[in-house]
Amino acid sequence: MWRRAADSAMMKENDKGNKQQKASRMFGQHPAHAMFTQACKSGDLAAVKHLFTPLRAKKPDKDGRVCIHHACLAGHLHVAQWLQSQGVALDAVDNEGSQPIHDACFEGHFDVVQWLHVIGLVRLDVVNNDGNTPMHFVAGEGHLHIAQWLHTQGVAIDMPNCDGNRPIHFAAGEGHLEVVLWMHARGCKLDVQNNFGNEAIHFAAGEGHLPIVQWLYAQGVALNATNDNGAQPVDFAGHHANVLQWMQEQGVRRNMQFDTKTMKGPHLMHNTPKIHSGEI
Repeated sequence: MWRRAADSAMMKENDKGNKQQKASRMFGQHPAHAMFTQACKSGDLAAVKHLFTPLRAKKPDKDGRVCIHHACLAGHLHVAQWLQSQGVALDAVDNEGSQPIHDACFEGHFDVVQWLHVIGLVRLDVVNNDGNTPMHFVAGEGHLHIAQWLHTQGVAIDMPNCDGNRPIHFAAGEGHLEVVLWMHARGCKLDVQNNFGNEAIHFAAGEGHLPIVQWLYAQGVALNATNDNGAQPVDFAGHHANVLQWMQEQGVRRNMQFDTKTMKGPHLMHNTPKIHSGEI
């Protein structure tokens, strides 16, 4: 839904040399810088130390990420600690305004998140260009233990981003019922709308998460809730036969003016939460 296109392949290291040189030529990187970046991604501290220069550490890749982003995204705390000892800033921002703590939260690297905050004094409620906080990241990825820790540190669990999307929207849209349950138990409204009038049930229906749709309904959330364009959750469920069938069994009917197959009308994907895009 809002994942990086290549995050699932982040740790694959096949054919490093040829790919690094090809990427270097493609994006204007010097081969040594590409090797340094790869060392940060793979956690090869010896190579990081050998290839490190202050200038190289500050040089961004095509997505605006520098070495500390890559180390934290991959969960290599030892590399991040060494880079910090060399004066590398822990609050560097990429092209999307995301800092290393956003990356660590996205991948669920709890030790890195704690270190960035406790040792590096990085803010836990820092926002990127889309207004997403670390809480949005962990909710969308289902990292409940980190969400719970962030909450104990005073981070709000219902802060809206620039589109009015709250962490509970992310959790519902990605199918993380345990996160939705936890957030609701701590006061998050289940029918809160984003700037387009979409509720958690719109997100869950649009992504085919029937257990969440059913649980929301059991809590009193309306199945016929309409967004600002008049679309109901059932209008987003066209690609998910199980959700569509269950909703129809409850007496809900689709508004046929919305053709979700051709993405006409207020299709949920238009207003979907976006945290990261691009490739590593």
